[in-house]
Amino acid sequence: MIAGVTVYFALPTEPSLPLVLLATLLPAAGWIWASRRGAAYSSFGSRLIFFFLLGLLLATIRTASVSAPILPRAVGPTGIEGTLLLREDRPGDQRFTIAPDTIGALTEDQIPEKIRVTWRGDRMDVHPGDRVRVFGQLMPPPGPALPGGFDYGRQLYYDRIGAVGFLYAQPEIKAAASRNSLHIRIERLRDRIAARIERLTPGAGAPIAATLVTGQRDGIPPEITNILRDTGLAHLLAISGLHMGLVCGLLFFSLRFIFACHPGWTARYPIKKWAAVGAILGGIVYLAISGAPVSAQRAFIMAVIGFLAILAERRAISLRNVAIAAVVIIILSPEAVMGAGFQMSFAAVTALVAAYEFVHEQQWTPRDRRLPTRFLRFIGALFLTSLIAGMATSPMSMFHFNRIAVYGLGANMAVMPLFTLIVMPGAVLGLVLMPLGLDQFVWPVVGWALSTIIQVTDMIAARPGAVMPIAQWSGLAWGLVMGGMLILCLFRAAWRWAGVGVILLGMGLAPLSPQPVLLISEDLRNIGAVDQAGELSILSPQRARFTVDQWRESLAVTKEKRELEKFACEEGVCQVPAYGLDVTYTETIEATARACREAEIVIAPLWTAEDLKTSCAALLITKETSAARGPISFYLTREGYRLKEGAPLRGDRPWVP
Repeated sequence: MIAGVTVYFALPTEPSLPLVLLATLLPAAGWIWASRRGAAYSSFGSRLIFFFLLGLLLATIRTASVSAPILPRAVGPTGIEGTLLLREDRPGDQRFTIAPDTIGALTEDQIPEKIRVTWRGDRMDVHPGDRVRVFGQLMPPPGPALPGGFDYGRQLYYDRIGAVGFLYAQPEIKAAASRNSLHIRIERLRDRIAARIERLTPGAGAPIAATLVTGQRDGIPPEITNILRDTGLAHLLAISGLHMGLVCGLLFFSLRFIFACHPGWTARYPIKKWAAVGAILGGIVYLAISGAPVSAQRAFIMAVIGFLAILAERRAISLRNVAIAAVVIIILSPEAVMGAGFQMSFAAVTALVAAYEFVHEQQWTPRDRRLPTRFLRFIGALFLTSLIAGMATSPMSMFHFNRIAVYGLGANMAVMPLFTLIVMPGAVLGLVLMPLGLDQFVWPVVGWALSTIIQVTDMIAARPGAVMPIAQWSGLAWGLVMGGMLILCLFRAAWRWAGVGVILLGMGLAPLSPQPVLLISEDLRNIGAVDQAGELSILSPQRARFTVDQWRESLAVTKEKRELEKFACEEGVCQVPAYGLDVTYTETIEATARACREAEIVIAPLWTAEDLKTSCAALLITKETSAARGPISFYLTREGYRLKEGAPLRGDRPWVP
């Protein structure tokens, strides 16, 4: 199913839904026919094809179901009026998600269902459900910064956000919320809880404490986020299996302990099942308060499956339960498969469950139950958990984020006991006591523990070589590493250890991945060129800064190099210092026509005349080209060069305006 979803997003055009549905039904019929005739191999092959096409079908249906207008072009400055759905307080600005009713002169069928705008002025005390009027600039959702990179516009499409922008003036509240939907009530509750936690928690850990409960990460200063990322502890900020497991686990064992204090209940009632039901209900509350991100959904589904297994008196932890959780998420949100969160969380939990099952099969049951031995076993289990999860997610971190935290294992070992034994139990206790007003005695302890964690991670991140940049991997290297991990985790035969060899082969090919020598931003406002020494030069570091940052990460460039002099520019014409390519950047029609006769590749951020496009002897890249193909990268080959495009042709995929 995951393979089917992946192929769907790799298609250059949107597939026909009736055709995909028909194609899915054919192997389903073959599966039934082969099963009745006892043809095991035919049945197995039909199942593989059916579930592959089912993933493709689910992604197609999901894309059609969230269809909403997308702003086709920049609009503004203009007035916008609508209902505030979400307010995010970030360091330095506020970000609002609004359901607009009117946007300037746009007609009703042109207005996006949701828009996301940023305000960099004084803090506004507005709340979800309020009617607001704003004045700002709107633009279509941005595409990927480089070919094959993270597609922010696609993510916004599945959130039904059809435009992004910024505000020129302070938002005006037209009317306070009167009748609120359940979603808006939950958002208001999350805001109140986050505000109370930050008010009662001392020290630098206050915004992190609020994040652990509400999932609102926007108040965390960038420097703290960078420290946690550089030490491999960024997973602490994402509501995932660690948090959901601790919350549901604490509720389960606490309820079971309370019920066990009544001997009559223990003898007559299934208190373990009662505790499981209570843990499920607590997980639902935590999921709602945390904002239900994909990682939290996956963790909650896993927890529910485990507790349902307890209710059914079955085994709670197994790879089958991991598969069920993956299937549920693919059915609900197939686009999550393409996200780093889905891949990293399932890689970690699959590796951990596989290791747990291996240990269980070996029957390594400890006999010494004295307190010191049990404490050492706890530390050892924590070490193995961090080691296995770190090894499983490190390839994803290298592939998606082009970096690896060298001291990640040590940092996890240093802070996880504090996080597991004080921070998360304190957060759960504080949330339970909050309606009684007794949580004020809990949050100072949580704040002290989080401040200690920040101090420890700051010292680790300050060590030389704490972060190692990794250049972008090829698809072959990535596929081999993932395939080797699946072989190692999913199979039971002795040849499963061949997966280690496949992983090592993929890791060995990763440094040999081809790297681009020329990168062009989607709007043609900036160019990145790699010279013979492998150094990156930027036409203008002030233009398209996010795109430039993505280029540096992809090429493992750790610091900004001021090499503008390498672009020999004169009167709007620049010679681009790309290794092995003859590239000219022009800004006028006349210069473009002249460069077409002299250069191999011409880049012109212009809407050119038709006769120039047909008569140009060089490869001409213009506004029309970028509008059709998105960002472009050039790679050297034995025959010359090849292009890699960042997006399918405009209009062929719904999320591309």
